[in-house]
Amino acid sequence: MKMDEKKQPGVIFRGVFIKSLNFNLNEAKKQPKPLRYSFGANFEHAVSPDKKKMKATLTVNCMDGIKNPPFDLVVSIDGYFETAKEGNLSLKEYAKEMAPALLMPFVREIIANITSRIPYPPILLPPINIHALLMRQKRLK
Repeated sequence: MKMDEKKQPGVIFRGVFIKSLNFNLNEAKKQPKPLRYSFGANFEHAVSPDKKKMKATLTVNCMDGIKNPPFDLVVSIDGYFETAKEGNLSLKEYAKEMAPALLMPFVREIIANITSRIPYPPILLPPINIHALLMRQKRLK
């Protein structure tokens, strides 16, 4: 189902929850200034058999590919979605195009919150084209 660009997608966002939060401060490791970080992201989704509900999972690794990082931080969140009565876009298409972008600000807030409580400058992520990041990572695999 292609979305009618003149209408809303017809998807209801029911909520977001932390699936997992893995943090480890590697105190013995010194990090050169400024702090270096590199993001890796993964997105998965599952649509119910009746195609009316979806769970979408966004996982972000803040130190992806960095050798001997000063800390490890991996955040994984689940977003829950349903189709509205007059859906304009299938949940599968919504997952492909919009769900990662909707979930990314929640991950950004968790990363900023956790890293503001450690002995390094907080990571304040700029706006990220999460769709482009996921596509680039998919090509590299």
